[in-house]
Amino acid sequence: MNETDDTEKPKVSADLQELGALCRCTLLQTRFAASLLEGHNYTEAAFLAGYAGARDSVQLRSAGSSAVRSKPVQALLALAESRGLGIPNAPGDRDELKRILWSHARSNDKAHSIKASAELMRIEADERATALEEAAPTLSVILAELVELTPICAKVMADQTRTPLALNERQQAIYNEFRRKIALEYLQEQRAQITPDAKPNGNAT
Repeated sequence: MNETDDTEKPKVSADLQELGALCRCTLLQTRFAASLLEGHNYTEAAFLAGYAGARDSVQLRSAGSSAVRSKPVQALLALAESRGLGIPNAPGDRDELKRILWSHARSNDKAHSIKASAELMRIEADERATALEEAAPTLSVILAELVELTPICAKVMADQTRTPLALNERQQAIYNEFRRKIALEYLQEQRAQITPDAKPNGNAT
């Protein structure tokens, strides 16, 4: 192992250390993942984690390349990212993460089983929420489709939600006519309140 200055060593939080154990990472692998989460490349992360080899050497580049491809590290990176602990340059492997978590969830180790089950439930909930967000059409898309069917409803909804909506000449004419009718009905109601005994022709009794 190489000797690194204490100030250079990756900061492995208690949470990350616990997640590393859950993903079956060694302490060296957890440190390597922590370095990646701090933004270092594979070679530098391997050096800071304590892998053997001189800084920037071929040996260390090989160690970093091998470490980042290891299944425990890929699982830990995926888990850390899902927990909001950082976005590493190296992609995590969620499928491998789930496989490891399921093996823990089915194990006789109650502590690991509970933790793994909780993580699986959280990941599933996050993925379901993301899928719903991606599948749901945006309000602007809905309005663009609705305006073809009923410009009036689309314009009213756009105004209420402060969503920009452009009407073509035909649609604008329909909306203007709708507003004109509303205005006329309002004026008639006001006149009726002022002269409640007025006849339809406008003459008072």
